[in-house]
Amino acid sequence: MRRFRNILVYVEDNAHDIRCLDAAVRLAERNKAHLRVVTTVNELPPGRSTLSVGSTRLDIRSLIVGEKKRQLSQLIGGSLKSRGRIIADVLEGEPFIRIIQEVMWRKHDLLFTTAERRRSISEVLFGTTTMHLMRKCPCPVWVFKSQPAKGFLKILAPIDPDPSNPVNSELNDLILDLSFSLLRDGNGTLDILHAWSAPAEPILRVKAKSDSRAIANYVLQEKRMHQEWVNRATENYPVDAAGVGVHLLKGNPREVIPSFASKRKHDLIVMATVSRTGIPGFFIGNTAESVLQEVHCSVLTVKPKDFVSPVGLNG
Repeated sequence: MRRFRNILVYVEDNAHDIRCLDAAVRLAERNKAHLRVVTTVNELPPGRSTLSVGSTRLDIRSLIVGEKKRQLSQLIGGSLKSRGRIIADVLEGEPFIRIIQEVMWRKHDLLFTTAERRRSISEVLFGTTTMHLMRKCPCPVWVFKSQPAKGFLKILAPIDPDPSNPVNSELNDLILDLSFSLLRDGNGTLDILHAWSAPAEPILRVKAKSDSRAIANYVLQEKRMHQEWVNRATENYPVDAAGVGVHLLKGNPREVIPSFASKRKHDLIVMATVSRTGIPGFFIGNTAESVLQEVHCSVLTVKPKDFVSPVGLNG
C-alpha cells in the first residue's frame, strides 16, 4: 500500500540522525515517495550578520548556513542505504515554525524527526521542539527513538472507541489504517490496545461495599460495552491475521500503554495527540503527553483531518 508520497525528514545535531534517515529512506523506497531532508539555523539578530576581521568583512550568516549544508551533505552521504536522490536544504528561523511551514508549503504527508537527548547520555526524551511539532504539525509526525532489529517492526496501536465521539472514531480509523499499512508480510506484528475503566468504581466500592455483587455486575457490563466498541472499531480490519492481536486492558491509559509497550518491547506506537479543550495550542491531550514522556520506543502521532495548525504560513 502506497501510504506516503511526500516525506520530510528534519535532522539536527543528534547521534540518532543517521539511523533516522536510514529508516526514512527505507519507508520512502517502499512507498515510492519523494524524500526531502532539512535542518535549521536560527536567524541572526539585526546588525550581527557580518564581522570585520582586519581588512576582511565576513558574512557570518553565510558561514553558518554553509557549515550546516556541509554537515547535512555529509550526513546524507554517510547513509549507506540512501540509494536514491535526496533533496536537502537548510531553513532559517525558529525550528518548529519553519518545519511546520515547510510541511504546509510543500504539502508533506509525513514528518520524520529524532527524539532529543536530555539529562543523561543514555536517556532520550521528547524535547521542546519535538513536542511543538507533535502538537502543531498538520501531518503525521514520526519521532524516531530506536531502530527495530533486522527490520522487524512491532507496532502498538492504542485506540479509544466511543460511538458518541466522531473525532475519536476518525482518529481510530487513521491509527488502524496507518498501523496496518506499515505491516509487511512476515516482518511485523501489530497489537491493538484499548485501556478501559468503569466510571467511579473506587467510590462505589467504598459507598456500596456491602453489595459487591452489584458492583461486580456493573464493572462486567462496562467491560462488555467497551469490548463491543472495540469490535465495532476494528470490524473492517483483518484483526484475525497472523501477527495481529487485540487487547482490552483495564486501567488508566497513562499507565497501561507505557507498561504494555515496555513488556511487549514495541518498536513503534501509533497514537493520536489531540485535546478536546478547543484552546489554540492545546492540541495534545494530557493522556497523550504523559504517555509520550514514558515510552522508550519510536512514536507516530496523528491528528484529525480537519486539524488546523496555529502556525501560519507567514509566521
